[in-house]
Amino acid sequence: MAQVIVFDFDKTLTRYDTILPFFVFCASKRPLRFLFLPLYFACKVLSKFGFITVQKEKELGLFLLCPRRYAEFKVLAEEFAAKLTSGALNGVYSSDFARYESSGVRLIIASASFQEYLQHIFPNQEVIGSACRVSAEGLIEGLTHHLYKEEKAHALKMAGIEEIDVFYTDSASDMPVAEMSQTVKWVKDGVVIG
Repeated sequence: MAQVIVFDFDKTLTRYDTILPFFVFCASKRPLRFLFLPLYFACKVLSKFGFITVQKEKELGLFLLCPRRYAEFKVLAEEFAAKLTSGALNGVYSSDFARYESSGVRLIIASASFQEYLQHIFPNQEVIGSACRVSAEGLIEGLTHHLYKEEKAHALKMAGIEEIDVFYTDSASDMPVAEMSQTVKWVKDGVVIG
């Protein structure tokens, strides 16, 4: 059986968190959406202090800054992915991830970032990310799931993963996944520190 190697994405394989830049990118395509940025920042503050959940914050970002039509959202996600691959990926991506990519292991990216752009960055890998809930009319209604804390571990278990050989992360919020892992590699500023 192949080894299971799991990478978080934001600040594990990238130099920065990509959610806010994605929302800003979406808003830039529809200039009046920029008017909603202060409201979204207020939502970020509310979630930071526990008044709303991180999932609710992300759903409000979707409604305030992104197109409601899922087809338009997917186009923007693909464009944003191209931007990320040309400058946001870090040293862990170019060293550790690249080494595993050609080694025949089961390589998984599990992230709270939107799988709609992750799939374009990692077309040949298994991606488990936060995903939009879409109505029969093709409109974004919210999130089907948000891979944060226990939800990330649950999503991996739903994909048939009970044990992880090596897990790369930058965040203590990934402790539920770390508990499933034989080895945890902690990342800070694009470098494995432990």
